[in-house]
Amino acid sequence: MGGLRTFIEVIQDFLYRGGNVIAVIAFVIFVMWTLILERVIYITTEHRARVRAGLAEIEERPDKDSWHTVAIREGIVSRIAQRLRTNIPMIKTLAAVCPLLGLLGTVTGMIVIFDVMAAFGSSSPRSVASGVAQATMTTMAGMVGALSGVFPAALLARRTNAAVANLEQDIVPAAAHPAPFIGTTTLPVRLLISMALSWVITAVLVFGMQSLIATGKKALTEDYTVYMAEFVRIAREETLETKELKPERPDVPDETPDTTVSPELESADSLGVEPVVVSAGAASPDMSLSVAGLTGFEMADADYMPLVKVLPIYPRRAQALGLEGWVLVRFTVTTTGAVKDVVVVESTDKIFEKAAVQAALKFKYKPRVIDGEPVEVTGVLHYIKFGIEDG
Repeated sequence: MGGLRTFIEVIQDFLYRGGNVIAVIAFVIFVMWTLILERVIYITTEHRARVRAGLAEIEERPDKDSWHTVAIREGIVSRIAQRLRTNIPMIKTLAAVCPLLGLLGTVTGMIVIFDVMAAFGSSSPRSVASGVAQATMTTMAGMVGALSGVFPAALLARRTNAAVANLEQDIVPAAAHPAPFIGTTTLPVRLLISMALSWVITAVLVFGMQSLIATGKKALTEDYTVYMAEFVRIAREETLETKELKPERPDVPDETPDTTVSPELESADSLGVEPVVVSAGAASPDMSLSVAGLTGFEMADADYMPLVKVLPIYPRRAQALGLEGWVLVRFTVTTTGAVKDVVVVESTDKIFEKAAVQAALKFKYKPRVIDGEPVEVTGVLHYIKFGIEDG
């Protein structure tokens, strides 16, 4: 008796602390489980009896293939399916209503909290504790009620659909259906049995929710041994070291590449060709070029002389690829000493031709003078060599 009394007191305390919404949720759980248990009892008793009676009625008819027998069979199957599916949609609806009622309890609990804060302020957390408890307890009750009803409703719906499908597809002999465990029960009897069992299930669910809440109180009532580590810091002498900052080293300006023009004769080349040697350092991004102009003309051509030789630009792509080569150009020296009509005669690679032509157009000569008059000199050949210096 003492245990039963404690059990009832725990349920009453839970319903009192949760407010009116908790009582509504408990009633919905009670009704939902009453319908679930009624369906279980019906499937195991009256449904089996109705199936056996319907199948026996059809088997007794001599004209099993006649239209009349087919119509009777369809009517029997329809009545059995209709009775089998009774209350299952209602069970699903009640399972879906439980979390909504829990949300309603949460809102009402928050309203209680705001009313208390409006009256007494927020300086006392104890004054709003009842509203917080009501909000959280109703939410938990709604979730527990929904979880307890969703799975039985799904199993009943699956069992019902399978039974109806078997009846609609094929009518098997009545002997294949087992007899019910107990005799056929009427609806009032099934409801009384279901209500008694559902009251027990509802009480167990409420007691379980209260037990979950009670486990949180142990942190305030039970003694726990707490081990704390103590750290002892020993004072030590500290010295402050200063370091003089050195001035930053100024950036060294980029040096202009040295270019020199020196006369040099390519002994292996043809006569009458003026060579220019252009070199680029392979290890430095700044090209170091040298142009060698030369007066390697025959004595008959000594009357015109080079005055200015512009340094060709070593192509960046050729330098990046490490290419070397030469270009032979032909041009005309005008009466003013300028260069025109520059044409590439031969080259090792087209990558050097543009640089050689642009450099040749900037050359300056002392024009040829015959009988006191300057004249043009055509067919002047110039040999320009591009090479990369080591290091």
